[in-house]
Amino acid sequence: FILLKIKFEMSAYDLQMKLLQDFGVYVRDCSNKIGLDDKHIRIASKGRDKDQLLIHALTEVAATVQ
Repeated sequence: FILLKIKFEMSAYDLQMKLLQDFGVYVRDCSNKIGLDDKHIRIASKGRDKDQLLIHALTEVAATVQ
């Protein structure tokens, strides 16, 4: 697993829903974990193809928000 902090104006929950609805990619909203806020998500490697899709999806979402 990899823990990421979101650096753009979107909550972890909103990003989770956007990625799932638009790209079929699931990330874990970690805002309910002790010591973390609503800017943290957890991702898991699922193989080269799905990892590339996740990178593409995160890049697309970040570009539209900033």
